[in-house]
Amino acid sequence: MAKLRWDAQGAHLGSQGSAQQFESLDALTSHVIGTTLPVSSLFSWLQGQDTPTPTWSAELQGMAEGRLTARRLSPEPVVELKIILER
Repeated sequence: MAKLRWDAQGAHLGSQGSAQQFESLDALTSHVIGTTLPVSSLFSWLQGQDTPTPTWSAELQGMAEGRLTARRLSPEPVVELKIILER
C-alpha cells in the first residue's frame, strides 16, 4: 500500500519504506500510472456524483460497497483505475 500527500508545493509518495517527491500531483500520477488523473472528478465520483469528464468514464454502481472503477478511454492504451475503500 502507498501513501500519497499533496499540497501547493508538490506531491509526496511513500511506499514500503521509500519516499519520492514530485513537483505536482499530475507529475506523480503520470510517473506512477503513465497518465494524469482527473483529480477533481475523482473526488466527485468518490462522493457518488457522476461528473462528466472528457475521455474518462466512471462506474459508480459499487460505491455503496466502497468500490469505484474509472476508465480513461483515450488516448490508447485504455487505463483502468480501481479504488476500494475500507470502512
